[in-house]
Amino acid sequence: MRELISCFAAFGMTVFLIRLSRIVFPWLIELNYRHAGLLGVMRDDFVKRVNSGSDDLPSMKRNATVNLAENVMRFDFSSRELPGLLQYGDTVSMANGIESRLPFLDYRFVEFCARLPIDWKIKSGQTKYILREYLRGIGQINTANRKDKKGYPTPIERLFKFNDGEMLRELLLSPDARISAYCDQGKISKLLNRYLSGQKRSENPLYRLLSAELWLQECIPAPV
Repeated sequence: MRELISCFAAFGMTVFLIRLSRIVFPWLIELNYRHAGLLGVMRDDFVKRVNSGSDDLPSMKRNATVNLAENVMRFDFSSRELPGLLQYGDTVSMANGIESRLPFLDYRFVEFCARLPIDWKIKSGQTKYILREYLRGIGQINTANRKDKKGYPTPIERLFKFNDGEMLRELLLSPDARISAYCDQGKISKLLNRYLSGQKRSENPLYRLLSAELWLQECIPAPV
């Protein structure tokens, strides 16, 4: 119960229920991808070409010898969360001539944390329990008691919705849009309109589509 209350305080009821439903009903993830994500806007012929030449996307295979929390953390670490975050961090740092260092990913520290019992990671409703206890011991009380995790938020919703999605419409729905070779512009238009009307929170797929379009324009020669 303490862990539930802590989760509600940190993320709110809506986020908690969404995350719980993804674990209990994993098929909802694919359904969401098809209705409000990238799978829902891709061209059928492109999807068939991709599926015919590649393995299935990684899925969370549960190890029956450990509990659910450990399984989720291992999957996040190996497949779902960390690889993408490392790629983003490396891209942004290298673009600014900075070589970043990640002391929490020293292999000896990672191996140590992997061997810790679950009660040292989540206890009495607190995540990162052993780290928080260390911070309290050196006087960093406010940091140790923080419940939120900000990351590097950007005003992407304000940017996307500016002037009724003008930027997204010009880049993704233009007759010359390079993304049209892979995605159906009619479906992109529906996704964008639902997002602008407040029916769906689709910043992530729209951001991916925008990034792909800009990358195609910048890096791939246009077909003659």
